[in-house]
Amino acid sequence: MKKVLNRPFQKMVEDLTTPWNSSIMNVLSTEMVKDVMGYLDKIVGSAMLSLNREIKLEYTGYKKLTPDEEFKVVSADGEKKKEYDFGRSDVRMVRLFFDFEGEPITPKNLYIPFVDEHGILHISDTKYLNIPVLSDTIVSPTSRNIFTRLLRDKVTFERESKVVLLNGRVLDGDLIYKNLYRTQNRVITDNLGKVVTPSPAYLFGKYGLIGTFEKYAQTTPIIIYGEVDAEKYKDYDVYSSTGDKPWSLKLEKEKGIYTPHDAKLLVLKEFNSDYFIQVLAVAFFYMLDVFPHLAEELVDTINSNNVEDEVKAWMILLSKIIFKNSYSAERGLGDMINHFQSLESYIDPIVKEKLAENDLVINQFFDLIAYVCSVFKQLTTNYKLISADIRNRYVDILYYILYDIFEALIKTLFELNKKRDRGMIINRELIDKTFNQTLSSKKIFNLNSKNGVNISLLLSDSVGDSKLKLACSCELQENGKGVNKAPRQKHAIKILPVNPTSAVFGSIYNVSKSYLDERRHMNPFVKLNQFSRVVLSPERLEYIRCMDNLLNGTVVIKQSEVEDLVDAVNDDSTINI
Repeated sequence: MKKVLNRPFQKMVEDLTTPWNSSIMNVLSTEMVKDVMGYLDKIVGSAMLSLNREIKLEYTGYKKLTPDEEFKVVSADGEKKKEYDFGRSDVRMVRLFFDFEGEPITPKNLYIPFVDEHGILHISDTKYLNIPVLSDTIVSPTSRNIFTRLLRDKVTFERESKVVLLNGRVLDGDLIYKNLYRTQNRVITDNLGKVVTPSPAYLFGKYGLIGTFEKYAQTTPIIIYGEVDAEKYKDYDVYSSTGDKPWSLKLEKEKGIYTPHDAKLLVLKEFNSDYFIQVLAVAFFYMLDVFPHLAEELVDTINSNNVEDEVKAWMILLSKIIFKNSYSAERGLGDMINHFQSLESYIDPIVKEKLAENDLVINQFFDLIAYVCSVFKQLTTNYKLISADIRNRYVDILYYILYDIFEALIKTLFELNKKRDRGMIINRELIDKTFNQTLSSKKIFNLNSKNGVNISLLLSDSVGDSKLKLACSCELQENGKGVNKAPRQKHAIKILPVNPTSAVFGSIYNVSKSYLDERRHMNPFVKLNQFSRVVLSPERLEYIRCMDNLLNGTVVIKQSEVEDLVDAVNDDSTINI
């Protein structure tokens, strides 16, 4: 017979104590990994967006194979010698279906993982605990750059100083840059030097200069080559180049002399302090400073109001920077058109949903570029507070355990795109061959390979029947090298400002001498929403605000309290504040 507490006492305990989060205590990975097939279905669909539209390959769905069906796959071609690992691996096989030109092709088989009720996952007879990873949001700043983690790619936007003139005075602006084009395996002769690719130039190559200002900065600039009529444009700020050669620019041998341009960018004075407009202006003049001999022609193209011709001109300039001015304008333009098309798929439904969780309405990758450029200074200045605030992070598992599969799928589609660009005929045989070369059915076994162990796996050495240690274990994204565990460093402690929200998520009773971070063990009482982010009640937010003020030394004492304190001191008595 089950014994129960005294009823009144039991009710009092229930009323006065906070219940444990059942999702955490029942092991988060157990719940999350249940949806592994649904997540795989989403990422396959997202990956297919990167395929060139001219290749008529479509993903049509999946099927979980029965044990008998899986056995037939494993034992097929019985005459051939096969190797089979009899060590325990908690995986099962699924089948992905594709159509090419409306007809089914050979399905692709993949192993996917599953965990038991304790979150345990065996890989080749090694027992691991599958733990959640405390991850940054898609847009994550440091002191010097902004990292964006997309499914298609990981993009880090950098910054360097670039001086321009604002109304004839020096303005030390920010040049935000990132070369998004991968030039591996290309023979490129450097005819330009170590110049960078300004991120806003991608916006110019998509919408044109004026179109970019109108779409993202809500103003229409004026572009002039030569002298500016000060009286006519008295309501405008005038941006111009310093006339100095970019330090890394390599001059043509036959000329050897740098000749500056005389382009001007005029923006209404009401936008004088707008950081984003300054970033756009800096990028504009950097591009013209690299190609001063093309500046006047580009200004004429911009002012012609022929956006189609203008975006082509910007694409050609981008190609000249990316390919070090070693390609013809025609070849560079063709590569950039394909490049821009591939960027269209960077913001897939999964990424868009993650961004929306942070109240960011971003529908395409160019919107993300504009957003990063507009908040770069703000985010990098406050990166410590942003990183320390647990509300800017979430727990994730599926991204990490399926990353190798997704990466291989993206590589497969990239190879198909590359072969098409080379003029190869894309047929069923070529598609099957490409899939077989890059997307192995056993990709999931890379969770534990010679390249390292996945960051979401913790070697299980727990004894006893208590779930508390297992259920509350957590890993931090910054402790990984990519999706794998980074090599351990002795006394590697990341110093962050003390933030009360970390104590809400983590357990201050589980910090260790080797790693002083309470977030490595989740608070069993913490509440998470459907996006696996911390939920804070208004009452708790008020406590956090007060604690944050105390920790930062920003507590403000009311005048009345000061007067009471003075009176108390004069009376030689005490008072509580």
